[in-house]
Amino acid sequence: MPTNYSAKDEYSIENNTFSAQWLFLTQEMVDNGVEKQIFGQFEGQLKYSKATKINFNSNGGQFSGKKYLLKGDSNLKYRVLAFGSVDGQPLILNMGFKDNLKSDENFNQLMQKFITFKK
Repeated sequence: MPTNYSAKDEYSIENNTFSAQWLFLTQEMVDNGVEKQIFGQFEGQLKYSKATKINFNSNGGQFSGKKYLLKGDSNLKYRVLAFGSVDGQPLILNMGFKDNLKSDENFNQLMQKFITFKK
């Protein structure tokens, strides 16, 4: 782990410009639409002013979800919640960003492990 990041557990990493949490799902959970339930709960708890669709790659897997512009004075003003799979493992990524993510060219190496955009 890079020295300027901290981790609360083995499923998250954060600093003052980026955060990421990941939730592994079983195929049975996916078949039952659990990711849609998680997205619904997440949106119900989030205070945001705008949501837009987003598609990206993460560790070789394709992900799709939404990017949220958060209300309030949080340091991480943008939140991305997305579903996809890496090496056949379904998962949900929940990431926070200080700056709007229009491209991945200003992302550090760790951020690029979590999110890159197709060129």
